[in-house]
Order: sequence, then C-alpha cells, then structure tokens
Amino acid sequence: MQEVRMNNVIVDSAQFLFVPQNYQGDVKYRLSIVIPKDHPQLHELKAAFIREAKENFTSARGLTNPLVDNDAPGASVPYPFYQNSYSLMLNSKFPPSIWDQTGKRITQPSDLIVTGSVVNVSFKLKAYSFQDGAKAISRYLNEVQFVK
Repeated sequence: MQEVRMNNVIVDSAQFLFVPQNYQGDVKYRLSIVIPKDHPQLHELKAAFIREAKENFTSARGLTNPLVDNDAPGASVPYPFYQNSYSLMLNSKFPPSIWDQTGKRITQPSDLIVTGSVVNVSFKLKAYSFQDGAKAISRYLNEVQFVK
C-alpha cells in the first residue's frame, strides 16, 4: 500500500466529504480532485501508481488508470480549471480528518471546502483484482486540509 500526499490540488466535488453516500452498496465519503498536468507532484503520484501495480500484479494488462484525462475527446469541462488537468476520485468508508489552514479540525460541513477550493490531501493506494481479470487501484482518503 502506497501513501500519497498532494499539496495544492483543486476540489472538483466535496458533496460527500462530511456526509457519506451510499455508493454501489457501500457507504463512502468521497472527494473528487483536479490535478493540473503541470502539477509539481504529478510525477510522484504516477510513480506511486506504478509501484503499487508492480508490487501486486505480474502484468499491468487489464489495469484501469485511475487518473481521468480532462482533455480527452468527449471529456466534460464544466469549469476552466479542468483544462489541461486530470481528475481523481478519493473514497473512504471512514470519515476523513479535515483541517482548516491553521490546523483546526473541521467536523461539520462548511463553505471552506467547495468546488474550486485548493486543498492538500493524503490518501493510500491499494491494488486489487476482480474475478474477471480486471485490475484497479483504489484510493483511500485519509486527510484533507483547506489551503484557499
């Protein structure tokens, strides 16, 4: 399992960050982030995906890429910050730790973390296989810190 921390990423959707959603039979907290293609930590994130895959699979065949290219043909670009970026969904069965800029814990929904906010996030990567041979890497949300 790889630990990842990304600073200064953009919130796409935080609708289920404080109140979990029933998603495919599981109750999950969710945060969708947008990562610019020129983000200084993007290479580290891609390297963590590769390490997790190599540690758990003999081949990358059938592996689903968790990064969604927002510039791909047919991609929806609802906000300008989607241009030249990737989207990544983070989930957790447990409430993530959420902090403001000063390090004070946020326990209730607030206007700080909304679409377009800049946050720091930490999450874990975990590879798994399906019975049909498909492979994926889950992203388990740990912490979110509001930046601006």
